[in-house]
Amino acid sequence: MISIFDLRTDPDPETVVAIAALYGEQPRYKALGPAAIRACIGCWTCWWKTPGKCVHKDALAESCADYVNADKVILLMDTAQGFINHSAKALIDRTIPHYHPYIEIVDGECHHKARYERYPELHFYYDNQNVTPEEAQVIEDYLYRTAYHFRSKAYRLHKHPAWTLTELRPRSPKNKALKPNASGGFIVQQGFPESSQSYFLEAYFERLTQRLQRDYIGTAIKGGIEGFQLQPAKGQEKILAPFVELVGSVLESGQMAAPILAQLADPDYLSKKMLFLFRLLAPTGLTNLYWDKQLKQNNAFKQRFDRPY
Repeated sequence: MISIFDLRTDPDPETVVAIAALYGEQPRYKALGPAAIRACIGCWTCWWKTPGKCVHKDALAESCADYVNADKVILLMDTAQGFINHSAKALIDRTIPHYHPYIEIVDGECHHKARYERYPELHFYYDNQNVTPEEAQVIEDYLYRTAYHFRSKAYRLHKHPAWTLTELRPRSPKNKALKPNASGGFIVQQGFPESSQSYFLEAYFERLTQRLQRDYIGTAIKGGIEGFQLQPAKGQEKILAPFVELVGSVLESGQMAAPILAQLADPDYLSKKMLFLFRLLAPTGLTNLYWDKQLKQNNAFKQRFDRPY
């Protein structure tokens, strides 16, 4: 089965027909404009109350079976400010119920465990009209990285002038290209501990400052923030201290101080020691204690491996 999710504000039948013609069967088409997809609110209901099901009851929730059971999913997207727009990002965020909260190590980094035995290929289409070649690479790299985490192969649909399908390959994020002369910076907080998980997002932020005609002063990335709420007050103060220092460095010099950025980003990759400890503890179930506790509190522990679609 092939499913097309049209996330564009103004869908045009010509593009849909042309893309459908590239495949050997008639795809199932679903128009999911901006009003059809509610944004993820980070409530974790899909993980610890109704495993595998989002709390939202909207058109996207009604289309989950067409996503999970497809062999190929074609996403037609709009762009904004040199990146995928809010509707496309909302759909990506809302796929999190299709995976477990539990963590496993894949190629030396953290990934969420699969809920289903297989996942569809992801084929992406967006118009290049208002996107520079550098921004297009950032988008491609981000979408590849997304599909990689989703255990899917990634492809991009092009029209130049004939329609073609190109498989996306892993590349290093195209960042560190702009000189930091002050004006705009970003702070990223993420759940996975290793900051390298957000390098492809950092690459977009650098390009965004260029679009806004501002100079890039850096991106601070801090991993492991999901565990912040579990820390005692002293532990929370220790985590927050570098952020306070970072703000001070910006106020004093107009720059995000490199030593503070490095401190926040540590670890950028999981060390051999961390990987060894995780692999040692994972079979005992100790790495799942937090999520199992939440599931039990919500009377959903027995349903934790449900596959609702």
